[in-house]
Amino acid sequence: MPAFRPVPAIRMIRSLARYDCRILLDLEDGIKDPENVAETKRRKQQARKDLTAICAALPRLKFAVRVNALDTTEFEPDEHLLRRVPNITSVFIPKAEDADAIAAFARRHPKHKLHLIAETRKGVANLNALLDTAAKQQIEYVFFGNYDYHLDTDIYPVREQYTKAYWDIASPLIATVERHGLRFGNSPYAQLDDVGTLQFIYSQLTEKCSKPFAMMSLQRWQTAQYCAIANGNCAPVKKKCRTADSRELDIQYRNSIVNGLSFALNNITRRIITPHEYLLWKQQHG
Repeated sequence: MPAFRPVPAIRMIRSLARYDCRILLDLEDGIKDPENVAETKRRKQQARKDLTAICAALPRLKFAVRVNALDTTEFEPDEHLLRRVPNITSVFIPKAEDADAIAAFARRHPKHKLHLIAETRKGVANLNALLDTAAKQQIEYVFFGNYDYHLDTDIYPVREQYTKAYWDIASPLIATVERHGLRFGNSPYAQLDDVGTLQFIYSQLTEKCSKPFAMMSLQRWQTAQYCAIANGNCAPVKKKCRTADSRELDIQYRNSIVNGLSFALNNITRRIITPHEYLLWKQQHG
């Protein structure tokens, strides 16, 4: 979840206590205005304050944090925050590409578990070399970031997880990750109420992974469904999937930016519109 608005965030986190899940607070894609650099910087400064407040209010909980990419100007203040907040125990490193940079980060933060996100053309192509790192003992999962990957490769519409094209990308990544003795983490899925595809995703991961895997959720109800599926308590459901149309992407997403949100939610279709998809749509339509 985005690291902002401490009061509702704390309420949401407490409501998740019944589920076997981890809490990931996001300082990267969830905190940005893709059309305004100055506003993005302001939001990230506030998000660090909000994240500190959230962690302080729940001192017994252990949190994961997704920092900004290691080669960005926003990373240094993120790193200062990691040193100040004691109940951050794991760090998600987005746009992982440089094995040396990851090893250097691991040396500076030996107590943090690492979660790498392969989500760029370079990161995916060089995953084998990326995982041959001295930091391997600290790496807990290696995630695939589907939406960032499509943005970096200029592919639109996004190949969603109910398609063969998605698993043609993910399957070799799973094999590479497990060949290095590590565990795979799957990309989030934007159609929140599509239980049929959530079940399909779980079955694909069960088939393709020989080690325990992770599934990233975007919303509390989706978390509940993943837990039910994993426990065998979810009845089969088929639901038609769809991509966002032009009206959603142009109007719904712009409204979300005005309200301080990086991800838009269409309450009718229950579909998340990601900033990556919006930027890809803009490139296509001018």
